[in-house]
Amino acid sequence: MPVLSGNRIFFAIPLRNQLRGSIRVQVGLLARIFGFGKKAPAQAAPKQAAPRRAAPAFSLLALSLEPERRPELTPEVAERADEIAAQVLSRFETSKSDVPALPSVATEVMELVNDPESDINALVKLINQDPNLAAQLLRVANSSAVSGGGPEVDSTRDACVRLGSSEVGQIVAATAMRSAFAMEAGGNSCLPDVGVELWRRSLGVAHGAGWLAMRINVNTESLFLCGMLHNIGQAIGLRFLSEILEGAELQDECLVHAVLARVHDDIGGAAAQMWELPRKIGACCSFHRAPANSNDAPLVHTIRAAAGLNELRVNPWYAEGTDRHVQASADALGLDLFTMRALHTELREAADRIVAIFG
Repeated sequence: MPVLSGNRIFFAIPLRNQLRGSIRVQVGLLARIFGFGKKAPAQAAPKQAAPRRAAPAFSLLALSLEPERRPELTPEVAERADEIAAQVLSRFETSKSDVPALPSVATEVMELVNDPESDINALVKLINQDPNLAAQLLRVANSSAVSGGGPEVDSTRDACVRLGSSEVGQIVAATAMRSAFAMEAGGNSCLPDVGVELWRRSLGVAHGAGWLAMRINVNTESLFLCGMLHNIGQAIGLRFLSEILEGAELQDECLVHAVLARVHDDIGGAAAQMWELPRKIGACCSFHRAPANSNDAPLVHTIRAAAGLNELRVNPWYAEGTDRHVQASADALGLDLFTMRALHTELREAADRIVAIFG
């Protein structure tokens, strides 16, 4: 479950025997209304208590979270987005070898923190193999958001002790995968920013999905990587999109997001196969098309609920049908209005902490 208090990092997901220190579960109290009849006369049988009222069902209307699109996706823009999306998919098919490999350290470090037999020495050794990762870990451990003004740490081991193995694993995995979302400037000011924002959203969704999974008892193994990679299809598509768009279209965010929404599932699913990722992670990489009756359905619905809610929260150009996907996943998981409101808060706070810690 996420740790959101004091000087702890914000996106920790508890794993078997890997947590350090105490964990405080911040669970909002759900208001339950019970109706009881008045005391019956002495000679009469007592009235039974009225049944308790169920928590309100979730709906986007009740949550007031549907942002207006800015600007509206016109027929002309939609037609142009279809044309460019076809070009992006064609280039991806013919240039798969140009797609960077998924950083192996991301999966290796998560396997270590998931292994109850591993120890901190193995984790430190793995991180020290990449000086850039070690430096980033020290920077995070010494940030004001984490250290709380405590003494500075100057070694990978000390950083691991301060943060805990589970949190270290997620920091390293998130940092390693940042390269998969990176974009060269290429003379324009729009696309690199989109790449950075996609990475921040993926990290926020990984946190939010972990929080939700702990609330509804969904298996959290591999969930962090599922959250980090759920929109990898957009990140890869962005690389090819930068080779196709020219001039004013590079600055048209509405068009850019419309294209990415169209290639997301195809590229995400193909990349998962290319990287030979586990089936459950691949299902989350193409979660819009994942079959609802698959064995991975609870995991996919958890990712889809968190990712879709986050898109509705921050992206005015969210993909067509996102609102229906969120509603369908909330219904499938039995989520009520209180839980979705709490998830919305978790996502918002995670986004603020990501900026504070990673920039």
